[in-house]
Amino acid sequence: MKLCPCPSPPGGQVTCEDDQVAICRIIGGVPHGECITPPRSTGIGVLGRPIIDRETLRRWALEKITGRLKIDVTVQDIRMLESGSYVDPVTGEEVTFRLPASFFDDRPEPWARSGGG
Repeated sequence: MKLCPCPSPPGGQVTCEDDQVAICRIIGGVPHGECITPPRSTGIGVLGRPIIDRETLRRWALEKITGRLKIDVTVQDIRMLESGSYVDPVTGEEVTFRLPASFFDDRPEPWARSGGG
């Protein structure tokens, strides 16, 4: 299980599966948590195994976290994703999050593995 602490105050936490993105937002002083399963694949590669494109996953995560569509992922975006926190520069909304390991390394998550392998 993956735990994501909510910004304090008021605090709290969100509990999600290891292969999900855990997000906690503070809206009107109240924590709102969600667990989101990333897209399963961006195509089929060698031996019929799914292709998980990290750039696509990172753009997807940035959109879920910030609420804004990203075309290009910058170094600053990756640092933000690694930090596990984001503050909206316009609204001041605080967001904490935890991403699956596959967003940063070459180990496939359980949902990315094909059967029989």
